[in-house]
Amino acid sequence: MAEIAARATGADEVGRALPLRDVRMRLPHLAALARAAGQVTVIVDDRTNQPLAALVPVGMARAARDTGTADQRAAALESRLAGAGRAADERVRVAEDRVRVVEERAAASSAGWARRCEALRADLRRQHGAEVAAVRRELARAWAELGRLSPPGADRDVDRLRAAQREFLSDAA
Repeated sequence: MAEIAARATGADEVGRALPLRDVRMRLPHLAALARAAGQVTVIVDDRTNQPLAALVPVGMARAARDTGTADQRAAALESRLAGAGRAADERVRVAEDRVRVVEERAAASSAGWARRCEALRADLRRQHGAEVAAVRRELARAWAELGRLSPPGADRDVDRLRAAQREFLSDAA
């Protein structure tokens, strides 16, 4: 069978080289392409990109079986598969470059968003601090007025409130 694939890949240009994991998912589509378009697909190892097998049209396989010696067919296969392996290596390099560019863009975007979030947090802290200070000032004014209207010891309920809010009263004073 290897001789048939060798002769077939020697007769025509290799249509594409695909990793085994892709071939597993697309086998019906690739078989239809081999039959309809006469396309040869070289299957390469996922990790090493070394050629493993070739998917060839039946007519090419029969023609390869009927002509040439086994050594000629093996030599043709080796040269075609080596070319497919180099092409697969180049595609992997291009894909890695694309991934690197996307990662760099994502890192830059993430850094920008982090800066925006930190600026927003700082603004919110400043705004919250100003609002808390305003509430404490108004609370101090309210207790000063209450102290003027009802001095300590004059009203038991007001004294209870003074005791409960003692920490706020000491901060506001």
